[in-house]
Amino acid sequence: GRGRGRRRGLTAAAPSPAPAPNGNGAGTRAAASPPPAEATSASGNGRFEGLPPSFESLLDHFMKAEPRVEAWLHDEVGLVSYAEEELVLSGQPNQARVHELRAEVRRQFGVDLNVRFEERAAMTMQEQKEAAAEAERQRVLADPNIRAVLEAFPGAELIDYDLTSEGDADRETGDGETDQRRNAL
Repeated sequence: GRGRGRRRGLTAAAPSPAPAPNGNGAGTRAAASPPPAEATSASGNGRFEGLPPSFESLLDHFMKAEPRVEAWLHDEVGLVSYAEEELVLSGQPNQARVHELRAEVRRQFGVDLNVRFEERAAMTMQEQKEAAAEAERQRVLADPNIRAVLEAFPGAELIDYDLTSEGDADRETGDGETDQRRNAL
């Protein structure tokens, strides 16, 4: 299993000053497929084995367990890499949030997560969502039908739009609920 090869010696103490940015450009390591996040340990203690398979899954966990950490990870720091037992971020280190992050990961997943910061610029998850929304808006504005309407009515502007059909709306995944909870913080 994943627990056999844990490297606990790589972890820096959370209360120490912010780690110096590392500009060596180390990329993500290839990781073996982790077990599904729903798989619990053989002891039945409710603790998960290994980290969630994706950064987004880790954020989902923190939305429920430590919303302040999730908000920090989502809105204030960018993801450089997430692999095995290392999380590399860009942005302003917050030692209190790093400590909470590492403590929750250790408690819930049994992993001593190495968290470090690099100078490399990476967009936050929030910035990525905003960029995707703007790109989608530009695609809508570029649609010939929309352009024709805007040309026919000078001064008109696109205020809102919905690209889902009724069938799509019925299959909503709940992402709106997560956004509402996040925006309530």
